[in-house]
Amino acid sequence: MSQMRKWVKALQLQKIIALSAPVMLSTLLQSLFGTVDLIFIARIGTVEAAAASMSFSFFWMLIGLTGFVTAGTLAYVSRNVGRGDLDAMRRVIRHTDGMALIMSVVLSGLLLVGLEPIFRIIFNANDAVTKASMAYLSIILLGFPFVFLAANQRTALQATGQTFKPLVYFGIGNAINIILDPLLIFTFRMGIAGAAVATVIANAVTWALMSHEILKISYDGKLKNYFRTKLLPKADMVEILILGFWDTLQAIARPITGLLMFRIVFEAGKEVATAAFGIGGQLFNYTFIILSGLSVGLSVLTGQSLGEKNGQINKQLVVEGLLLAGLNMALFALPFTILSGPILGLFTKDPALISACQNYLLWIYPGLLFVIFPIILGGVLRGAGNTKIPMVASLVSNVVFKLPAALILSKIFYSAVNGVWLAIALSVVIEAGIILYFYQKGNWINEKI
Repeated sequence: MSQMRKWVKALQLQKIIALSAPVMLSTLLQSLFGTVDLIFIARIGTVEAAAASMSFSFFWMLIGLTGFVTAGTLAYVSRNVGRGDLDAMRRVIRHTDGMALIMSVVLSGLLLVGLEPIFRIIFNANDAVTKASMAYLSIILLGFPFVFLAANQRTALQATGQTFKPLVYFGIGNAINIILDPLLIFTFRMGIAGAAVATVIANAVTWALMSHEILKISYDGKLKNYFRTKLLPKADMVEILILGFWDTLQAIARPITGLLMFRIVFEAGKEVATAAFGIGGQLFNYTFIILSGLSVGLSVLTGQSLGEKNGQINKQLVVEGLLLAGLNMALFALPFTILSGPILGLFTKDPALISACQNYLLWIYPGLLFVIFPIILGGVLRGAGNTKIPMVASLVSNVVFKLPAALILSKIFYSAVNGVWLAIALSVVIEAGIILYFYQKGNWINEKI
């Protein structure tokens, strides 16, 4: 019996890694889309580089809205796979694809109509930067339906346990973007608009490949089977939107508060602190590549195991997921502390800025260690169909606590900017405590889908 338990435990650990590793690489490749664009756009000029940076932050806000559909796709598809109900799985995919198409087309249309005044209100940019941003964003928004549909189909594939194929397809999309960027920007002299066209084409190809894979594994490779699949009952459609509403609120809470935090940081520490905030945030992003992969893997396995009515496996998955996440954070402790100097030297040679970045990392990292709980437990809860708890934890910690605390502590702390850093670190601890409390109650296991 003891040997059997060890074998089962090892099997579950292998499942987590097998599902999570491709998601991690896929997340990295998705991030490279913007990085590659910025590398080539920056060679055009400073105005274009500033426009691209603002456009990226604006567009990531829109990507957060895909959760309106993908949260329900993940929960419903994984649960139906666990139950062995393939007909229900097909209906979910067909229906959520339709929702993704309608929402993305409507959103793109509305934004294109009022894009420039919206952009000016948010960023208060000068005319040159605004003009360049419009040239880039107007094209990107035309291709937003490809992004939305690809996100939903990637989620559907991941929910069935197919995490490797999305990685391959995003890799192909990145390769296309890398080839087309210099060709359109410089050879055809399209400037920043060329980068946008390259990205749209790459996203369209990625979506086409995802669609082909979905048809192959779920509809016998026949488009007519896809369209003949019945839509979901209204009750399920409403439930998917409710799941997505909570998930989307959480997804956009962080980038919105992030924009506001930049203003607070600038007031507290001016340009040096603001630069340190940006560079430190870029470094911390690398810790989330592995964590996001683990979160998706655990969401899928949780949904499938609950569909099989096997609640015990969920507990084992959580323990193993937390251990892997904790190991990830421990591994990053060294480069973020003792070895931070050489790494920061890749960004700047300014001693004052390097010192400010090191100060930021030392203040934030102890609090960031607790991020394993909202990431891992949040993934489990989403797999169970509960997106409300992660949303509440995120809003309370980021909006209710972090923003006011940063303002107050920056006024009363011995170093204004250190007060802001303390507020950020404490907000992660608070988010972890909230989600851990609700997870321990155990009601999420009985979530009805």
